[in-house]
Amino acid sequence: GESEHQCYETLLRFMFAYYFTVSGAAHLGLDNIIFCSDRGYWTPALILLILSFGGTVFGTIKRSYWVPFTYNQKRQDKREQIETKYGRSIFVAFSRWGEYMLKIMAWRGGTGNVSLAMNSDCSEDQLV
Repeated sequence: GESEHQCYETLLRFMFAYYFTVSGAAHLGLDNIIFCSDRGYWTPALILLILSFGGTVFGTIKRSYWVPFTYNQKRQDKREQIETKYGRSIFVAFSRWGEYMLKIMAWRGGTGNVSLAMNSDCSEDQLV
């Protein structure tokens, strides 16, 4: 009976055991390793786990409470509503998670669709 989060941690430690052999260096264990996934597989706990081990996350994401953009939703909240009926545009926001920062992007393709993506390979100078 491990939780989903515990299963991911066990899996990461098993797959990358070599990187965790130095005591106290677990936070750097996944440095320079990029984890890519499609929408629906990312959870906040998994993202924080990978980031805490020094990894980078990249991939598409689905509309969630922690994503600053949404579209085609009647329910109003603090997320920015992206109108699907206009031309091509990209919207970018930065989301700070403690010491980590994610770049969240929304791509409006001009065909009535919006795609959401994230990347943790960003820095403070990109905020300007």
